Amino acid sequence: MSLNRSMHPRNPYKESPPDFNDLATRFPDFRAHCTLGNNGRVFVNFQEDGAVRSLTKALLKKDFDLEVELPHGCLVPRVPQRLNYILFIEDLLKLNQIENNVIGIDIGTGASCIYALLGARWAGWKFFATETNTKAAEAANANVVRNRLGHLIRVIHISEQSTTLIKFTFCMCNPPFFESCETSKVRFIGGEVAFIGRLIDESVLLQTQVSIYTTMLGKKSSISVLCRRLSRIDGVRYTVSTLSQGRTLRWVLAWTFLPQIHLENVRIPFVIFFRKVSLLFFFLSQTLICSARNVTWTNQRAKRRADAKLNTPAMKRMKFSNSDVGIQVSMGVGDGRDSLSNSGNFESCISIPNSYGRFDVHTQAYFPCPVRPSVLRFRVIHFRENCGISFEYIDGYKPGLYQLLQFLKNQIK
Repeated sequence: MSLNRSMHPRNPYKESPPDFNDLATRFPDFRAHCTLGNNGRVFVNFQEDGAVRSLTKALLKKDFDLEVELPHGCLVPRVPQRLNYILFIEDLLKLNQIENNVIGIDIGTGASCIYALLGARWAGWKFFATETNTKAAEAANANVVRNRLGHLIRVIHISEQSTTLIKFTFCMCNPPFFESCETSKVRFIGGEVAFIGRLIDESVLLQTQVSIYTTMLGKKSSISVLCRRLSRIDGVRYTVSTLSQGRTLRWVLAWTFLPQIHLENVRIPFVIFFRKVSLLFFFLSQTLICSARNVTWTNQRAKRRADAKLNTPAMKRMKFSNSDVGIQVSMGVGDGRDSLSNSGNFESCISIPNSYGRFDVHTQAYFPCPVRPSVLRFRVIHFRENCGISFEYIDGYKPGLYQLLQFLKNQIK
């Protein structure tokens, strides 16, 4: 499922995704990795490293006037995802009214030096880009010189044991996600949790030398571990935001030791536009009590497969021969005075002659059945001022409410 609708609202790729036809016309290197379909559309195999490399170079040149060389064996960045991170930091700075003399540090900039290049070109920030790999540092410095951004970006080669920081507005980091990998820059003992854990420990020593610490997370399971680690530190405040692009979901963890820095309102909102639904909300009461007697919002994939089988042509479906079955039913008779109770079943049979010389027979019977209890009961509250909806659990199967909320989110997306 594409996550482009949840992309940062100021990301230009949200409303205008890359046009492969146009890129193939402009850039011969990218055109060599394209395939023309029968419908005239250009297709790209994103599993091929060379195709992703040429696409990244084409987008950086076309949209940001950046000429970047990406050596083989180094990580190839995705431009929309990297730009999302830059926009997140820009939101943080605007929230705290930090506009002048912005100096950031990119820890582990990589051979592309993409964060520093985008930050300098997009927002005019100054950067210190650090890198432990000698070849990657040389390639990053060459990219800075190639784009004449040496007055804004300084690439520094450091040892793995030291990450000396001075006074910075923010720091950013795209850590190694995996514990072991052949590709440079994505391998670190202990994975991203250990890498960011070391960054958190260093931030405790540096405190306010960096106004805002940020790092990207590639695994959702890392969020709770790192947040627990931050919660044990005195005087620190933190927030987690989501970065969505294409079919990839990433998270950004930000924390600060400065009491005047605001982090609360920096989360990227997920905006939902109601059309006919907004008119429905106008007539609905503010609070609804909902009761579910059956769980109908789970196993959606199995239901779709079953529907697909039912919708197959009639020639392919199995046909059953018709058969007439006679059934005789014997019903108990109650006292006839309390037909709407459990004292017994009430039965009445009336025969009325019709105009054809026959009789129309009408039979009525009452079968008392216990009412099936609700599987889940919850309260839905509508906030008119911001079109918000709140779900409150009342009783029943509590995990069912979380399943229902996830089902509704999937339907909206």
